[in-house]
Amino acid sequence: MSAWSREKRSAFADGFGEFLKNCHIFSKDSTGLVCLGDNLYDGQKMFFNDVFDGLEQDKHDVYALKSRQLGISTGVRALDVFWNGVHDGLPGAVVFDTDANKNTARREIEQMLKHLPKAFKFPRIRVQNRNEIILENDSRLQFMAAGTKDTRSGGGLGRSTGLAFAHCSEICSWENTEGITSFQQACSEVNPDRLYIWESTGRGYNVWHGMVQDAKADETHKTFVFLGWWSKNNQIIPADHVDYQQYGIDPPNKQERDRIIAVHDRYGIQITPEQLAWVRRKTDPAYEDEDGVDYTDDITVLQEQAWTEEDCWQHTGAQFFHATTLQEQRARYCSHKWKGYEFLTSHATEFDQIKVLPANPRNTQLKVWEEPVDDAVYIIGADPAFGADEKNDRSAIQVTRAFADGIDQVAEYAWPLITAENFAWVILALCGWYAGTAGRNEVYCQVEVNGPGAATWATMRRVREQIALGWRSAQMAERGLENVVTNVKNYIYTRMDSLGGGSAWHWKTSPETRIYTLERLKDVTTNGMFHIRSVDLLEEMRAVSREGDKIETTGNRKDDRIMSASFCTHYWADHIRRTLIANKRTRENEEKKLRLTFRDQVGMFNDHQLIQFFAQKRTVRGRQMMGAARNQWRYGR
Repeated sequence: MSAWSREKRSAFADGFGEFLKNCHIFSKDSTGLVCLGDNLYDGQKMFFNDVFDGLEQDKHDVYALKSRQLGISTGVRALDVFWNGVHDGLPGAVVFDTDANKNTARREIEQMLKHLPKAFKFPRIRVQNRNEIILENDSRLQFMAAGTKDTRSGGGLGRSTGLAFAHCSEICSWENTEGITSFQQACSEVNPDRLYIWESTGRGYNVWHGMVQDAKADETHKTFVFLGWWSKNNQIIPADHVDYQQYGIDPPNKQERDRIIAVHDRYGIQITPEQLAWVRRKTDPAYEDEDGVDYTDDITVLQEQAWTEEDCWQHTGAQFFHATTLQEQRARYCSHKWKGYEFLTSHATEFDQIKVLPANPRNTQLKVWEEPVDDAVYIIGADPAFGADEKNDRSAIQVTRAFADGIDQVAEYAWPLITAENFAWVILALCGWYAGTAGRNEVYCQVEVNGPGAATWATMRRVREQIALGWRSAQMAERGLENVVTNVKNYIYTRMDSLGGGSAWHWKTSPETRIYTLERLKDVTTNGMFHIRSVDLLEEMRAVSREGDKIETTGNRKDDRIMSASFCTHYWADHIRRTLIANKRTRENEEKKLRLTFRDQVGMFNDHQLIQFFAQKRTVRGRQMMGAARNQWRYGR
């Protein structure tokens, strides 16, 4: 363990505060040298506190997603200097996207050290050149540019020596993904005084978006910080300013009210009228009133001056899933209360040898929000890695519960490191589990059989044949896997324009069927019939855009969860829902059924039988009366 004690944290924070009071910089908002410690913005204070809180929890990786011009890069450069000054012999690096930004950072750090008062005891520069600074305590800061060349050695990242400190900035402009991996491998994982800071604006779905999502998912080891435009306390228009009459008088419109509420609920910040006036002027100088210009349509401005972290991830093209729809889904249905599991399949040679164990967030492959209930209908959609298209390099499964009036996500599997055969075992295991006690549930399964999916489907058929032949029946029964062939129905594909015949097992995605299934998913998401519980699925959906006749994720974003979800909603809408409607299996009726006692269920069954009995009697009497009427008409005259 290398977590900092409360005493160490307090001593370091106090020392850093004293350093800031002696640290002077040239600021674009002032003339001459400015004392950084006397002019800290709220966002900078929030960032430093989050860093120190993380160190107390043994978190040495910090990921800061931010709006523009908050002073975070400058504040972190001061931390760069202090960190290396108090830790002797520490190897560190400062990495920017371009040589120009790298040189700017180096000059600012040199100025900080140059303008420290002589009476302030702190290691000064012993050696300096365009690539590094070595302090008197032998700590070293390298200055590097990531570049944009997507190669292992592009921009010098791949040539990094061992590091215990790194400040990486404007990662949204980095394209050197191979170099990032190599750079991370050069960072120490055991030094108790290590610190790695990654900070950047968003600017679309890029490598930085993936890093942020990974950081948010790994709360045990990483600190995530979001700083919106509201975290810089001088970004206001005072009430006595002439511009306040134009931008501050009108009350918030609906969109602004929703954003103000979101900022308060998620970050504990109350937006003031003076701040609202500033952001109105900043984002659209032509702002009028509630019936005026919708300034948030300018996606570039919105991501530069983000209210919430989702605003940072904007993309060109027409957004396929509307942002408001996804936000409503997140607020109403998404949940972080899931049980996590991992499948151990690598050493198994038979289906019944797989092991399922509880997992920590880092190793979770399967998230379960709702375990199987008896007498339910489930739909399972599965997309093997590189099945639907080349962007989905993870194998994904969605498990949904079907009703007459909608479909609920109950479990989600996503994992890149699994073979086609092992993935088939995972699908069958979920089919068996959700088939319920003695296979009482109906389970419908749709698998993508393009590419690796063909091998997955072949394994599924082979296992079903083995179970039917009684192969390893004792082991299957012991593991509760015998239900994978009970009440599990496989999807049968027929062309939509077919009049009959031409059927095939499961699903092969083509450009035409991809559009069809994604439109189905959009329909049921927009009208609220599909209840999404996975934040990861929603994040993928945010990145989907329509460009002409193409619907795809932007940048390097994946769509494996999306495609497996679209299989479920398509299967439900086109094939299963009609039966559920006929049997009145709505969410409300299914919930009522769960609340009934055994006596209630027996009574309901008897009532149903009695009703059916009298209905049959009425039918017989009706036929008799019609027959008598016909006879009377024939012979009565």
